[in-house]
Amino acid sequence: MVFAILGQIDRELLLAWVWRVPFLASIFLIAVAVFIRLRMQESPTTFLKVGEAGPVDFLSAVNDRDSP
Repeated sequence: MVFAILGQIDRELLLAWVWRVPFLASIFLIAVAVFIRLRMQESPTTFLKVGEAGPVDFLSAVNDRDSP
């Protein structure tokens, strides 16, 4: 469907501004994602698990990960 629409648009118009549409759409999607993330509540158990684990050294966390 997208290719059918793009096939109907003049080449000069396409090069002038139509290529920007996906980038503008991504700004909208990022705004929606940030809005959803800010409205979400973390569960108290998440903070308890993080607190029980204690601090983790970055290098040990990277080296101790499971390899596929």
